[in-house]
This record gives sequence, structure tokens and C-alpha cells, in this order.
Amino acid sequence: MTSIKEGGKMSDDTLTAVADAIAEFKKQFETADGKLLGEDAPAAAK
Repeated sequence: MTSIKEGGKMSDDTLTAVADAIAEFKKQFETADGKLLGEDAPAAAK
């Protein structure tokens, strides 16, 4: 996150790192039907 603060922009590498971190974070949670939240295919970016 330092690179965003210092540079004011979000590089492709930073975007990938953030997306990976979010995907790993989601895997900590379970849906009502017992599936891990991060098991579904990632949503397409808009």
C-alpha cells in the first residue's frame, strides 16, 4: 500500500497483489451452504 500512497497510482503488480490478498481473505469465511467464500470463480472486473 505504500506504493499507492507514495506514487498516487495503482500499478498492475499492486492490483494483482491486492486481488490475491482479497481472495485469500475470503477463503477464511464459509457460506450458509458450507462452501468457502473464495471457492467461486472471481468476478470480472468492470
